[in-house]
Amino acid sequence: MQAIMDQFGKPNSSTALGDGTQILVYVSGKTHVKGTSYVPIVGLFASGAKSSMAVRTFTFGPDGVLRNYTTTDTSADCSAGLLGASCH
Repeated sequence: MQAIMDQFGKPNSSTALGDGTQILVYVSGKTHVKGTSYVPIVGLFASGAKSSMAVRTFTFGPDGVLRNYTTTDTSADCSAGLLGASCH
C-alpha cells in the first residue's frame, strides 16, 4: 500500500472496512475552455469546454497486499449556445 501512496501521493478518499480491507481512491480531472468562448458573437454559437476525469481505485486485503485495481476514465465535450448547454 505504501508503494501506491509513494507513487500517487495522498488519496482523495481512504476507506477502512471492518474485515481489515483498505480502499484508496485517487481522482484527477482537467477542463479546457474552448478558445471560441472568448470571441464575441462567435462564442455565442461555438463556446464550451472539454473535460476529462480519471478515477483510480486500489483495494488492499487485511495483509496489505493489493487485491484489486480499477480505473475509470471519462470525458465530455460541452457546447454552449443560445439554446443552452449540451454535453456528449
